[in-house]
Amino acid sequence: MKTKHLLFCICIPVLFGSWFDHVKGWLTYRNRTNFLLLTYDDLLQNLRGTILRICQFLGKDLDASAVDSVVANASFETMKGNKMVNYSLVPEDIMDQKVSPFLRKGISGDWKNHFTPEQSAAFRHLYQQNMKEVDIQFPWDELQSKTYRDP
Repeated sequence: MKTKHLLFCICIPVLFGSWFDHVKGWLTYRNRTNFLLLTYDDLLQNLRGTILRICQFLGKDLDASAVDSVVANASFETMKGNKMVNYSLVPEDIMDQKVSPFLRKGISGDWKNHFTPEQSAAFRHLYQQNMKEVDIQFPWDELQSKTYRDP
């Protein structure tokens, strides 16, 4: 049954298109002054610092209480419960929340707990093939590393 979960990466069209195309498309703008690259891992590691980085990028100087409010409202727990961002208002025929909620656990790397070693190897190969021309390091780039070990 787990094999079907890997197929979305390989041959089944995904809602909104390929993640690889999405990321590489946005990276074409990365040298522009009006582009800020952030990852989910940045938010997980330092939400407050990332929010301050966004403020600096936007030229906004927020007082401490405003930053505290943004941090509280941008936390995973708050967003997971917010119907305006958790996709729970999207019709079931487009996104069935019973199969998997849009916002699941709020952690990075959980895929390792669901993929078999074969699926991990297949995904690593797919990632390497699709991202080989990308010259930026992401927090998850152990997938590109030759020393990466399957779980």
